[in-house]
Amino acid sequence: GATGATGPAGVTGASGATGATGPAGVTGASGATGATGPAGVTGASGATGATGPQGDPGLQGDPGPQGIAGNDGVLGATGPEGPTGPSGGIFEYGYIYCTACQTIRKNNGTVQFEQTGPITSGIIHNDTTGSDLIQIGSSGYYMVEYSISACSNPNRFQIFVNGDGNRTTNSLYVSQASGALNQGRTILPLQSGDVLTLVNTDNDDVIIQGPGISASVLLIKLSNL
Repeated sequence: GATGATGPAGVTGASGATGATGPAGVTGASGATGATGPAGVTGASGATGATGPQGDPGLQGDPGPQGIAGNDGVLGATGPEGPTGPSGGIFEYGYIYCTACQTIRKNNGTVQFEQTGPITSGIIHNDTTGSDLIQIGSSGYYMVEYSISACSNPNRFQIFVNGDGNRTTNSLYVSQASGALNQGRTILPLQSGDVLTLVNTDNDDVIIQGPGISASVLLIKLSNL
């Protein structure tokens, strides 16, 4: 016949024994990072390292301000006395002149002097023969003055040294008026042995005469060379 209706469920039976553990499931995704934990305790200091090499010198600084001047030192002892210097005053002098009438030839004719006045040993003149030569015996700087009393023609006179007038052009004096007194003065460096003459450098003869002194030369040594 036909299948009958399903009967009511029976009473639940007792639980069976636990089955074996199944295989591990797939690892899940990582969770979010947790908050940072607190800092740990500071560790002990390490040993000091070796000293490094010395660095290059730095740039020089600006000079500092000048210090205050110190006190004066003690005055030193007086030094020894120096040697005595030369005596002052005139070293040598000489006055040579003539009173006679003379014709002094043109173009370097010389005046003859027949008289010697006061004179020292450093100036030499021989007046016995009326010499025109005046010799220097002591080197030095000399002031030389001369005077000519001419009675004819304007004239030009000059002191020559050793027959040469090139080094004594500062002793050339000119008198423009006939019969006028011609006076000259100069300072010359002269060596021992130099010979001086008073010379007519004009292109005409010149006559000199008195009364009194017709020509003279005065020499004074001022200093050594």
